[in-house]
Amino acid sequence: MNIVIIGSGGREHAIMEKLQSENPDSKVFMTKEPDDYDSLYKFVKKANIELIVVGSELPLENGIVDYFREKNIKIFGPTKEVAKFETSKVFAKEFMKKYSIPTSHFRVFTNRDDAKEYILSKSGNLVVKYDALAFGKGSFICNSVDDVYSSLDIIEKKFAKTKDFNFILEEILYGKEISIMSVIDSKNIVTFQPAKDYKPLLDGDLGGNTGGMGAYTPVDFVTDDILLEINENIIKKTLDGIKKENIYYNGFLYFGIILTKDGAKLLEYNVRLGDPETEVLLPAMKSSLTKLILDSLDGNLKESKIEFDNRYFIDLVLASKGYPENYETGKVISIDNDFNYYDNKIFYSAVKYINGEFLTDGGRVMNLVVSGETLEKASEKLYKSAEKINFEGIYYRKDIGRG
Repeated sequence: MNIVIIGSGGREHAIMEKLQSENPDSKVFMTKEPDDYDSLYKFVKKANIELIVVGSELPLENGIVDYFREKNIKIFGPTKEVAKFETSKVFAKEFMKKYSIPTSHFRVFTNRDDAKEYILSKSGNLVVKYDALAFGKGSFICNSVDDVYSSLDIIEKKFAKTKDFNFILEEILYGKEISIMSVIDSKNIVTFQPAKDYKPLLDGDLGGNTGGMGAYTPVDFVTDDILLEINENIIKKTLDGIKKENIYYNGFLYFGIILTKDGAKLLEYNVRLGDPETEVLLPAMKSSLTKLILDSLDGNLKESKIEFDNRYFIDLVLASKGYPENYETGKVISIDNDFNYYDNKIFYSAVKYINGEFLTDGGRVMNLVVSGETLEKASEKLYKSAEKINFEGIYYRKDIGRG
C-alpha cells in the first residue's frame, strides 16, 4: 500500500518513518503542503497511492480532504468544515461551552472598541487568541492593558491584515499543561498516552510562545484518577457533542489540557497530531499506526487499542538563533562522527540538501529524540547527544525533561 504524507516537518518525518516501518514493501512519500491539488492528484494516480495522510493543518483548512474524497481517494483527516475545531478558536470555544466541557471563561469580540470595557475590567490579565489559524503563534498571555493591545497589534499585522477581526479574550488558567492526542471515526475515539510539551522559547517556561521546543512521554504526574477525569469530562463529552451534531470526523484529534486546582480544563483542540509531541509518541508506540488509520476510515475503531513502550521518550528541538521571529537560514549542519544513530533518532523539520551538505532552512530545524529507563536518564542522554550536533546560531532549551 503506497502512502503519501502531506507536510514536510518533523511531525510528518516521524509519521513517515512509522508508516514505512509498518509497510516495508510499500513506498511512503512525504510532500510539502501543496497549492495545486490537481497536480497532486496526477502524482497519486501515477505512483499508485492508496492512502493519503494529512499531517499539517493548512491543507485541512484549504479543503484537501474534500477534494480527494470527491476523487474517491482514501484520505485520512477531517474535511474543511470539521477542521474548524482548530481553524476557528471561536467555533471550538463555543462547542466546549455548548457541551459543558470544562474550559476557561471567555468572551468573543470583533473589534477593540467593543472589547475596551472588558479589557479594563480585567486590568489586562487575559489570554488573547486570534480566531483563525496562526500556526501556534496566535495566543498571548497578557498581564496588563498595554500587553493586550500590543498582542492585538501583532495579530493584526501578522495574521489578520485588517483592523477588524474575530478574537477571544479569556481568563488565564494556571497549572501544568499536557497533550492528549487521539484517532476518531465519528462514533469512537482511541487516545494516545499523554505527552508533555514545552511551548515557551526560554528555560523555565519564560519568553514568547513557539511551535514547541521539546516534549516527552509518558507523563508521571498524570495519574490514573486524572486520566479518568479527563476521559469523562473532556474526551467523552467531546465525542458526545460530535455525535449529537452529526459531524463526520475521520482523523486525528488533539486535546490541549491544563491541570488546574479546580480540575482538568480544555485549552484547545487541534485536528492533527501535535508537533513536537508526535516525535516522541510515535517512536514509543508499539502497535500499528497504519491499522489505526485504516480502522478509523472504515469505522472500526471500537475494538482498536494503542500499546506503548514502557521507556521514556524525549525530544529536543534544535532551532535557529532568533526563532520564532527573525532568523537566518542556509547554515551548514554538522554531526560528529561518533554520533550514535542506532540509539538516537533525528527528525528533520526545516533542512535542505545542497551540494552534499545539509543546511538549515527554517526556525525549528530538527528534532533529536532519545529514550531511557527513567526520564532523568533520558534527559541526560539527550543533552550529551545534542552536543554532537552543530550549526551556526544553534539554539535549544536546556531544561527539557527537567522541569
